Amino acid sequence: MTTSTNQPRIAIIGGGPAGLSLLLTLVKRNIPATLYEREESSDSRAHLGGMLDLEWNSGQRALRENGLEDVFRKRSRRDAEEGRVCGKDGVPVMIKPAGDPADPSLVDARPEIDRRVLREVLLDAVPKDTVKWGHALASVRPLGDGTHELTFANGLVVTADLVVGADGAHSRVRPLVSAATPIYHGITGAEISLAPAVAALPENADIRAGVGAGSNYVTQNERMVCFQANGDGRIRAYAWYHAPQEWTVPADPQVAKAELLKIYEGWAPWVLKFIREADEDAIYTRAMWHLPVGHRWAHKAGVTLVGEAAHLMSPFAGAGANLGMLDGLELGLAIAGAEGKDADAREAAVAAWEAKMFPIVEQFAALAARNIGIFLGKEAPQSVADAFKYTATVELAATYAALILADDGIEITADKINALTSAANIEVEPIWASLLAKALEGKNVKELLSNVGAGGAAPAAGAAPAAAAGGAAAAEAPKEEEKKEEKEESDDDMGFGLFD
Repeated sequence: MTTSTNQPRIAIIGGGPAGLSLLLTLVKRNIPATLYEREESSDSRAHLGGMLDLEWNSGQRALRENGLEDVFRKRSRRDAEEGRVCGKDGVPVMIKPAGDPADPSLVDARPEIDRRVLREVLLDAVPKDTVKWGHALASVRPLGDGTHELTFANGLVVTADLVVGADGAHSRVRPLVSAATPIYHGITGAEISLAPAVAALPENADIRAGVGAGSNYVTQNERMVCFQANGDGRIRAYAWYHAPQEWTVPADPQVAKAELLKIYEGWAPWVLKFIREADEDAIYTRAMWHLPVGHRWAHKAGVTLVGEAAHLMSPFAGAGANLGMLDGLELGLAIAGAEGKDADAREAAVAAWEAKMFPIVEQFAALAARNIGIFLGKEAPQSVADAFKYTATVELAATYAALILADDGIEITADKINALTSAANIEVEPIWASLLAKALEGKNVKELLSNVGAGGAAPAAGAAPAAAAGGAAAAEAPKEEEKKEEKEESDDDMGFGLFD
């Protein structure tokens, strides 16, 4: 790291989507930074994590503004946008169609990409020497002048002008700015999967047919199994249910499977078969944690947070990795905007970014907490299907309202969108209007919304469905925590999966 005034020493802790997006944004603008990741190499835990559906205004934007749009198009999957909702009998009550691979526009799409593939895309785009593998952060010590001394478990000690905590749920950087700690949602479970070779066996055709091409949310009786067909042929599932915080997956895989089979007794034969055939070397506890809704902090010189370290929430807002990547992009742009100025200007830029980020993520966090009841409540799966219908109705209503305002040359604001939809007797939740208005800021609205007459979604359809009252295709993957003894670090642990 350089020590010049114009080139601050920037240390990013954690190599998940938020940390890597920040690193990418900085190095693309010739601002030196170093990312420290505790994993030993880029291949560590490469088999973990499901797929992400990246949204136009956040995850896709972080790639697009860093020159990776074409790469994303090539390596993402439109067929995996298919989503199913089933009861415990495994019979769909609703199917969301796959995306059209012939459609050149991704504005109203959320293409899926395996988290392993996304990691490769991001790492391939940054200089290899900017990522330091095998560097688990042991401690951070403020030096009193806005700089911090970082000590790593391997003995390395460095000083940084700006430390960015991108180290996930159990962040070691977070205590520097906030006393908040993760709160247990009362829901836990297990990640299980079929290895590609096993998933492809002829005798498992019933499992493949049940899961479909993308994601399938099998939910009833306050329990849920969320399946994904990953791009490498692996089929992954997250089994969630209400249990005490102390519950963990039994160490013996046969005992673990027996316990899951008991919990899901009476469910569809293909679901139970999946549990019986699951890879015994890849069974992990997946508890749900969150930070308080509205979590924020007073700006502290020389340190900030991005991704799950800043706004840990349940998977059911479809926002985790998308928001984390947006954090990385916008924080990087803020730092770049202060290039060549003094430290005070850089701190002011970081503080301004924090102030902008807080209210946005608060809305998603509130929805994530509420939407648990839709996916894991007593009314599922019907509550999930009803949420889809609601999503489609209000999305279209809000989009038409924005188009009307644009046609009349009127500024598009949340209040004006709500006024128009209310006049049409359609109640649109405030977050929908807010997110749509935000997504359209500075855009050619008529061009972006030109496909609305053909049933297309608004550009906020990535953000808005993610914020909707539980659109199933818009829930987000649980954080890929390490096994219990390793769970303290790494932004999302690159661990996204399910339905970002």
